[in-house]
Amino acid sequence: MKVKSKEKREAIENICNNILFEHSDSDHGSYVTSIFEILKKNEIEMKIVTKNFFIEKLNLDAGALALFRKNDDKNIILLNVEKYPKKENKIFTLAHELGHYFLHMEDKKNYLCYRHKKGITPEEKKYEDESDYFASCLLMPKNKIIKAIEKFPDVVSVDSLSKLFEVSPEAMKKRLEELEITLGL
Repeated sequence: MKVKSKEKREAIENICNNILFEHSDSDHGSYVTSIFEILKKNEIEMKIVTKNFFIEKLNLDAGALALFRKNDDKNIILLNVEKYPKKENKIFTLAHELGHYFLHMEDKKNYLCYRHKKGITPEEKKYEDESDYFASCLLMPKNKIIKAIEKFPDVVSVDSLSKLFEVSPEAMKKRLEELEITLGL
């Protein structure tokens, strides 16, 4: 999740903050970002598929977790539910694919890239890293993390924050590192 440019990180954070602001009426003070509301508002269809779909229909290897496709006027996220059984991994993956939609779709009619494909180009790797950062910002906004730490100072930990935000402990740990937030013991 390394986005090298400070300006690019700030731009991604701003895009996420704007999206979250637009959806603030539906979060009811929750720490959890409603990915499904964002998909619905942006008319993005999500399809649950299996690894066989990736192999047989798209000629991709079984390692593909998800991908974003824009076909004509239809935006679709295909999510391989067999790859990761945990809810928080699926939500992070959906947020990552939303990153492709908001960050990389301006002039592309079809976009097909995934991190584990053979021969990924440096530009595609950059897109993947940016989409990971987008997902982190969207699911774990800085202001909400700080609010949670202030509200629960005696019990805050990576595990408690990850449960509160419904993300994996690994994702929360990376986000705290990105924000240079150190939790007390």
